[in-house]
Amino acid sequence: MLTQNQLDEFDETFWYHAGVLVSQSKLYLLGGERLSGTPEYAAADALFEMLLVRLRTFDSFFSATNIQQQDDAIATQFAANWNAHHFLTADERQNINKRLPHLTYSQPPVHEWPIGQMVHRCLGTILDFLQHVPGNLTPRWAYRRQEITDYLAGEFTQHALDDIWTEQNRHAHRR
Repeated sequence: MLTQNQLDEFDETFWYHAGVLVSQSKLYLLGGERLSGTPEYAAADALFEMLLVRLRTFDSFFSATNIQQQDDAIATQFAANWNAHHFLTADERQNINKRLPHLTYSQPPVHEWPIGQMVHRCLGTILDFLQHVPGNLTPRWAYRRQEITDYLAGEFTQHALDDIWTEQNRHAHRR
């Protein structure tokens, strides 16, 4: 059973990471291509890699069925009826794992990432999760849910962000 302190900490952490995912994805998906062609290309790289970190973090949270470390949070702790599942494909998870945590000889020579689709699937899973959490949402969670809903229905649709890909040394471009 979770303590009130753990619930409060999770509430703050999840709310923050969901908001940062929205903010970072807007910056990257709408401006990454422009940034990658400037001397500040490292900013596009940093945004991209942080998006991958957040996507992998949420994918682990939503798919885990067992707690690995005592202080890990998993979706089923907060929504008992949650159907644990990945929103990233096995290839996407493997490529993220090869790219981020360590240097390896087996990084694929060409990184192709359907980054817009990956973000869209994550945000959709967050909305689905929020519907499974029992009880009323606090006002700030209602705000975050509306922010994600508006983003997916507004900018995501208007700018066809599902079509944004990243590959090789180019960033945030339409395939």
